[in-house]
Amino acid sequence: NPQFRGVTMTNAEEAVYGEGAYKFAAHLYNTTLPTDGSVAYISTNDSSVKKLTSGGIKGMRSIFLIPTSGNVKALVLKFDDDTTAIMDLDGNITEGAIYNVAGQRMSAPQKGVNIINGKKVLVK
Repeated sequence: NPQFRGVTMTNAEEAVYGEGAYKFAAHLYNTTLPTDGSVAYISTNDSSVKKLTSGGIKGMRSIFLIPTSGNVKALVLKFDDDTTAIMDLDGNITEGAIYNVAGQRMSAPQKGVNIINGKKVLVK
């Protein structure tokens, strides 16, 4: 655990932000969290949003608190009006690996034809 001198901490266990059913929470210490589908995090492997399925999180990390009721299939995060998800022509979120027509995996869609979840998607 990091040590900070001359700093006053308030609400040290968890800081929760947001209005409505979806919230953003920050934890200072290693924390055990529920695995009922109510906690999501951003993966360091591929930057995708994933539901927590076991254990907890290390200290100095943040999570998303999401309701377990309802049938939400995807979340769109917006930072400063920049969308952080890929939308297909129907307006649905498209998740999964992205490839170019040569079969090379890409970290983000590029202009032209991309293959996302096995479907051809034209990015202008």
